[in-house]
Amino acid sequence: MTCKKLLYIGACVALAVLLVGVVLYFVTWTTDVEINNWRIVRADGFDLFSQDIRLRLRRHNYILRPAEYEVLAYESGVTVASELSLPEGCRAVSQHDDPSYVITQGYSRSYELNTISELYFAFSMENGVFIASGNNTNYLIGYADRSQKPAQILDYFSDFIENGCMPPLPDDSVINLNDTEASLNILNWAVVTPDGELVETPQMKLRLRVQDYLSENPELDVLSFYVPQDSRYVFRLYDGNPVGIHNPNSKYRVYKGFSSDRDSGDGGSCQYYLSVENGYILTKVAETGNYLIGSAKADYDVKEILKFFSKYTGK
Repeated sequence: MTCKKLLYIGACVALAVLLVGVVLYFVTWTTDVEINNWRIVRADGFDLFSQDIRLRLRRHNYILRPAEYEVLAYESGVTVASELSLPEGCRAVSQHDDPSYVITQGYSRSYELNTISELYFAFSMENGVFIASGNNTNYLIGYADRSQKPAQILDYFSDFIENGCMPPLPDDSVINLNDTEASLNILNWAVVTPDGELVETPQMKLRLRVQDYLSENPELDVLSFYVPQDSRYVFRLYDGNPVGIHNPNSKYRVYKGFSSDRDSGDGGSCQYYLSVENGYILTKVAETGNYLIGSAKADYDVKEILKFFSKYTGK
């Protein structure tokens, strides 16, 4: 066989492989699910009330590219205050394997306020279950099988709920500074005495974004703040601009929040001290005299953080 024939055969094989690849890239089929049972429930599983919603989801399946998701039909009764939708060409931002469901970023349009907000949905096409939450306190759950119970749905999506109804955090996602915007994931927490003695380490998760973080008035967006329901203490941090610059040299700002002690009933409005560059946060724990400290990095030193905020703590 001559070299010319070999080149010809090789070109034909390459062309055939290319054509097969193109065909496979565009091969598609769809999977639909209709979810007609909806309820609003609390995080503890308490059933608040039903919702008159009929949602039909479609998954566009492909062989050589990720699946895309579409809200094929959405109908709601007069009691429903908002409408859920997905962007065109929506793909999963995260895949949860056990149990199996996807997380997508979508929209909720409020009929009453005429506003649109972004939030994450988690759903399983195969099991016909859906969950979304705008405030991480109450949840909208949907299920195709009427025999399923709200508590079962919450348990199915327990990892999604624990993560503040957000996608899981990348292992290397701690402090991200992008131009004038900063994002921060604070996963390491401790309640300590004023002398730095450890009281407890609550399993909390805070995700936040700071717009124009280098300015004198950086705006805080609290993306999610997960505090376990069985925690003795309640903590909340509010969106908005700082109420003060406690120490301009160390670049930490003061934001409004709330803390309370469920055992004593003490608590109320408080201030949170945040350093974006260092990934530190600190506030008082209700009326206990202790402090809640948080760090974006696992290898943090309690006394170092207390010293960093010494002008506030008095140490």
